[in-house]
Amino acid sequence: MFLAINLDLSDEKDVQKAISATIKHFGGIDVVVNNAGYGQLGFIEEVSDELVRKKFEINVFGTLNVLRQALPLLRKQRSGHIINFSSVGGFYGFAGGGIYKCSKRFD
Repeated sequence: MFLAINLDLSDEKDVQKAISATIKHFGGIDVVVNNAGYGQLGFIEEVSDELVRKKFEINVFGTLNVLRQALPLLRKQRSGHIINFSSVGGFYGFAGGGIYKCSKRFD
């Protein structure tokens, strides 16, 4: 069974609605996979604050929004798994990838 949901990861209320729709459809959540993110090339001094904020809204805060909405349910169920994907770009630098690297590095 599959449920496709269109949502804005940077909007915590939108994420909450998606989690609620998932629970309604499936009766619970077994696995949460955070794989959101997108690449962006540009040297740090060339990338605008607007683009940097947008990148962090998706790559960092989008991940946090999903976790904040899913964790209470997983705790209540006393079961479930969370899989967070990062990127090799978060660990190894490449020219023009400074902002992307910052947004994908989770230790």
